[in-house]
Amino acid sequence: MNAYNHNNTQSCCHNKSGAESRKDPVCGMTVPEEDDSLRYDYKGTGYFFCSPHCLETFKKDPGKFSA
Repeated sequence: MNAYNHNNTQSCCHNKSGAESRKDPVCGMTVPEEDDSLRYDYKGTGYFFCSPHCLETFKKDPGKFSA
């Protein structure tokens, strides 16, 4: 399996669980809302991330990604 390229803004097709999904604001990947460990609330909105790396990148400058 190829590693995910975080510079790629295409959606991922791996959400087969039927869970609601959201777009990772950092890399653009589509992620399921079922993993609260990769969720971060900012100004009353819940954001979901594909990886701890994207979550930490968002936390460093949330305004850059939440506009």
